[in-house]
Amino acid sequence: MTKPFRWGRFSEFVDAGIVEDRNLAQDDNGAFRFTAKQLSGDEGSGRLLYVDAPDIRVLVADCSFQGDRQYEVYDDGLFRFHFGFDVSIETWLGDSGLPEIAENAAGVLMASPDELMKERVPGGRHQSFVTIACRPAWLEDFFGVRIQDHLTQPDEDYVHHPLNFTANLRGATQAILNRRAAARLDAAFITTKAQEIILATVDGVAQKRRVERQRLTSTDIAAIRSARMLLEESLHAPPDIRTLSRRIGINRTKLFYGFKRLYGTSTVQFIDGLRMNKARRLLLETDMSVSQVAAEVGYGFAANFSTRFKNHFGQSPRTLRREQP
Repeated sequence: MTKPFRWGRFSEFVDAGIVEDRNLAQDDNGAFRFTAKQLSGDEGSGRLLYVDAPDIRVLVADCSFQGDRQYEVYDDGLFRFHFGFDVSIETWLGDSGLPEIAENAAGVLMASPDELMKERVPGGRHQSFVTIACRPAWLEDFFGVRIQDHLTQPDEDYVHHPLNFTANLRGATQAILNRRAAARLDAAFITTKAQEIILATVDGVAQKRRVERQRLTSTDIAAIRSARMLLEESLHAPPDIRTLSRRIGINRTKLFYGFKRLYGTSTVQFIDGLRMNKARRLLLETDMSVSQVAAEVGYGFAANFSTRFKNHFGQSPRTLRREQP
């Protein structure tokens, strides 16, 4: 049994022996930290990778333990989203066993901040999974949806809800597992991809919400069109969905689903597309440096911009310029 640790605290991950600080690195502005641990000998084989960003934590496991591993965990008020291809984790809350997190499955879990959970990972079998942890308040601010309103809650002590492990979620999970190194761009890629996974998950969980089935009124449609115009006019520093909904006069949930119904995308994806298309145009039509283009479309750090650009277009900004006629 390892030392108890809290999911939201990087140092406790290190103290519990899950990852090592000797391989610790961080980006230039300290926005996120990341580290990898290669298992060998008596520990097992494979690797563990951990990314600690301001609003999201990601644990990537692609390994096999030599013997059973038992952990004592505090969720620390975080939702933990699990996505796995080869995974077997038994979980207990107090003396009560929860449904096993099994292979080719997805689920979300959260206990009270001070509720100790016990988890057992069996040795001798391959474990291949991604766990993403984030705070409920961030989910609500970022996506405009209280996901806990749509989850099965057997009692007040914990949330344990299976998720539909769709083809899109499987593909995004595999993309994270395929990142082999703990370099700066890998951590930025994993953080961005994890946010995309959470967006798809939140959308899938909340898609049956009653407001989505309601017909949008002409007033709603006019407000949502105003929201689009505001986003187009504030590309460098777009408002979050809470601010946007307040400015146009409709609630966040109706804005979230109404925008997607009218334009086929979320507000977050819409602004991302605008930024990427403008960046591509600037790269092809001006002599601005990559750093200048990144700043022009609202990215403070060129490395993060380059990673997002490559994810969007399949090639880096420099490659685009080099290959243009």
